[in-house]
Amino acid sequence: MYALRVQGLEGEVRVLAQAGRFREGAERLIEGYGVEVFGYLVNNLGSHHDASDAFQETCLDVLQGLERFEWRASAR
Repeated sequence: MYALRVQGLEGEVRVLAQAGRFREGAERLIEGYGVEVFGYLVNNLGSHHDASDAFQETCLDVLQGLERFEWRASAR
């Protein structure tokens, strides 16, 4: 557990992904960055409804893509 605390959220997600726990890792990313991402979408799309749709698609992309993420850059 010590390594997880030192590495922060992205380190925790990376450890979960390396352990094959992709769904749990995706959930942690969404919990950690979801408010920020949703705010960005509302600000750029101009509509709460459109932002909700885009956020749902983004969450699905995170869930489906975490297994293939190469960790060369920040997940943020």
